Amino acid sequence: MAVTKDEILDAISKMSIMEVVELISDMEKKFGVTAAQLQDFLVLTGDAADNVGGVPGVGPKTAAKWLATYGSLDGLLAQVDSVPGKIGETLRANLDKVELARKLVGFKTDLTLGLTWRALRYPASSQQAAA
Repeated sequence: MAVTKDEILDAISKMSIMEVVELISDMEKKFGVTAAQLQDFLVLTGDAADNVGGVPGVGPKTAAKWLATYGSLDGLLAQVDSVPGKIGETLRANLDKVELARKLVGFKTDLTLGLTWRALRYPASSQQAAA
């Protein structure tokens, strides 16, 4: 049974700051990318949970290597002609899929919600009762 994004967000919302920092650190160790690079990583590898295809043949190792080398998806695309080998050819042949995947896995960051982080916190008594 797959875990939904809503379930993940609900679990994260109940974590302390230190638990979130540890989760991010674990993610960086597992995937080899920073939290800031996660969206670019999903564009390259695809996101099966959301039925978003990435670049054919690009798995976690290749995506992490490219992001370490070029810094970001934008950095990779700026130098796309210098990416060597068959996988470089595949990337260049699928630039339209890269742009579509970027839109599909993109995070909307320009929304005005009218809420503060403090307002979104669970009351301390709710956190203690859940523990």
